[in-house]
Amino acid sequence: MLAGIELLVVGCSTGYSNLACLQRFVVDKLQVDQSFVRRLVASQQDRAIVRAIIQMVSALNLDTAAEGIEVEATRTELAAMGCLRGQGYLFARPQLPPGFRCLAEKVGVTAPAPAGPADTGSGSGPVPCWQPAVCARSAQRR
Repeated sequence: MLAGIELLVVGCSTGYSNLACLQRFVVDKLQVDQSFVRRLVASQQDRAIVRAIIQMVSALNLDTAAEGIEVEATRTELAAMGCLRGQGYLFARPQLPPGFRCLAEKVGVTAPAPAGPADTGSGSGPVPCWQPAVCARSAQRR
């Protein structure tokens, strides 16, 4: 990490030449592509590929994140392999800024303050996350 900025490489596990990014850039994390993660539980081949990626990243003293975690069995399998970070529908659907603030508040994370009216989705100016109308609108968009 440099000056409070972490670099996560996305898509580095999809293509032979992309692994060169681990040599060219100073990175903190590598994200395992959803094309491997989604079939992890059903495919022995994808499980072997994901395990190899996680082991390689660990040997390089980097952190691993997985993309496309949709069911608990996949999350459990990834955790057993040593991948404790991830994203996917198991955790939440994609969010607009107000919905993200609501989600972050529910899990105890301080979300960034709204930048202005465009962030609220209503055009009426910033609305605190705890207002039910904002959370309800965000939930309806999912």
